Amino acid sequence: MTHSSWRSSWHSSLRGAVAISVLLLVIGCGATTTLVQQATPKPTIAPTATPQPTTCAQVQGLGGAQALNQANMAFPAGTVAAAPSTAFGGAGQYTVSTYSACTPNNTADLTVATGKGPESFTKLVLFYGWAPWTMFPTGGDAQLTCAGTCFAFNADDVTKGIFSGPPKFLAVENVTAIANGLVTWKLVLATPPAAPNCTSSNFNNTEYQLYYDPTAGIQFPPLTKQVGDSAPALVGSDQCSAGSAATVKAFMDNQFSTHGYSSVTCSGDCWKNATTTVTIQLSDPTDWLISMPRVLP
Repeated sequence: MTHSSWRSSWHSSLRGAVAISVLLLVIGCGATTTLVQQATPKPTIAPTATPQPTTCAQVQGLGGAQALNQANMAFPAGTVAAAPSTAFGGAGQYTVSTYSACTPNNTADLTVATGKGPESFTKLVLFYGWAPWTMFPTGGDAQLTCAGTCFAFNADDVTKGIFSGPPKFLAVENVTAIANGLVTWKLVLATPPAAPNCTSSNFNNTEYQLYYDPTAGIQFPPLTKQVGDSAPALVGSDQCSAGSAATVKAFMDNQFSTHGYSSVTCSGDCWKNATTTVTIQLSDPTDWLISMPRVLP
């Protein structure tokens, strides 16, 4: 190799080594100087507060509510209610109407202004012929445990369930003070069916009887009147009830089956418990018989 060739080769190698060194330096610098971009945090947006109603008309469902008026009741000033929802009211059933109500400028006591000073609605109704009651015909027929504060109208003897006129029932439920002096609540009213046309004159002056046996809690169908009809070997009574023979039978069957009696075969509709057998003879809902053997001393 000539001197000039060796020198040219040496310069080429040197240039290659320098190029590699520069490349490694760039790669090394790139690894140590990589920048990570941080995400910009989003600003926190406070939730918009839902405005509280200031009038009953602004309460949900009460935009078109009208003044609440019912016979034998006095309501707090300004009380309004939406059109009621109604249920039941079939043959021999109470019609159950539920009013969603609102009272302004009041408290959960539902205070009513009277000539003798303020009084709560649930106390004032006692002066309008209502009596405290612990049940309500929720299903339109039998009385069940009251879900709120309940009352009965035309009650002559609350303990025995005797009524001087067609019974009505009232429940006050879900009384809630919400905001700005507004109180929302529900008034549930059970009105009776048409009175039965009792075929026997014996029922003319008889009061309505709720219970067959108050100690056992067995009830009669709505608007039942009762007169005694016993014999030497039997203790019985005749009944006149609203509804049809089918609805009266279904009502009594349910009462006996849920109060410790079992159905037994007989000439009518018979129910037996540990101590006695009750017989029902029913073809006409306005004149049907219920009896049991007389226990002799």
